[in-house]
Amino acid sequence: MTDGRFFRSLSELIVAAVMAPPHPAYGWDEVDRRLAYRRASKKRAADPVKKAARKRQKKARAIQRRSGK
Repeated sequence: MTDGRFFRSLSELIVAAVMAPPHPAYGWDEVDRRLAYRRASKKRAADPVKKAARKRQKKARAIQRRSGK
């Protein structure tokens, strides 16, 4: 199933198994892209300073959205 792929963790293996291509149109590159996004999002969540900045930006966007009405 993995056709020689290397998974960094058990959870990635499980995710890949769940996202295994159900039909040829949905290929492994899509699975790889999703795994890469999961890895990136874990890294993003790690830094508390960046997390706080994201939170501020999110609030600012919400306020802008409301003021636009």
